[in-house]
Amino acid sequence: MIEMKKLGKASYVAICLLVEWVVNSFVTQKLWAWIAMPLFGFDSISLSGAFGISIMISFLTQKPSINKSEKDGLIEGITKALIAVLIRAAMYLFSGFIASLII
Repeated sequence: MIEMKKLGKASYVAICLLVEWVVNSFVTQKLWAWIAMPLFGFDSISLSGAFGISIMISFLTQKPSINKSEKDGLIEGITKALIAVLIRAAMYLFSGFIASLII
């Protein structure tokens, strides 16, 4: 029973990481198309290319960790982190879209 619970949590964590990677790659790809291509004349990039750039950016810039409170469990902490990723992605997409209108 305990092993299934751990497996369920591990699966949830893996799915959340996958969602974060896809969202970050999508945002990177859109920002690249909206800003880097018209501004610098770069070619378009694929989602996998955006994933590589996203990994490089993550490596070069440290992201603050989300502190979970003592009452939050693993699932609640990860869910809050995933919500933060989606909100951050929406903000970056909105800002990038506005910038693309100006460029």
